[in-house]
Amino acid sequence: MKILASILILFLAYNAVSACNCSMPNEEKKKDAVKTSSAIFYGKVISTSPAENSEIDVKFQVLESWKGIETNEIIIKTNRSMCGAKFNVGETKMIYSNSTPLSANVCSMLLVDEKLVRETLGKGKRFEDLPAPQSENKESEGFFAWLWRKITSIFS
Repeated sequence: MKILASILILFLAYNAVSACNCSMPNEEKKKDAVKTSSAIFYGKVISTSPAENSEIDVKFQVLESWKGIETNEIIIKTNRSMCGAKFNVGETKMIYSNSTPLSANVCSMLLVDEKLVRETLGKGKRFEDLPAPQSENKESEGFFAWLWRKITSIFS
């Protein structure tokens, strides 16, 4: 019985560990990530909310932008799985993204090197220099989207 339990534990542990397999990036990979990322910004987490599928929408107040961000608020997606990046309201993070819509995961967060970004790209656009996000067209949003926005606004 102990052998069967041990095999089951090893099987489950292997599946959990192998679910997200990221290698520690070297300096060359970090430099390449700065060059190839379509969006790089430093921001403060304003809110998190469940999205479609197994994703989470993370809303940021953009404090500084180097690439691809032209507004002072942005939403990125992350996954609820083990590979999803963890974000807490109030914390500040630097984000790199190559996807549309913007997203982050555990592996992409390993590439983030704030010092390298500042050395390579210089000073970014500051919050004050970025326009506020365009107001959403409330008439085109569905009832459930409107209801969800109202509910989440109460808790954020």
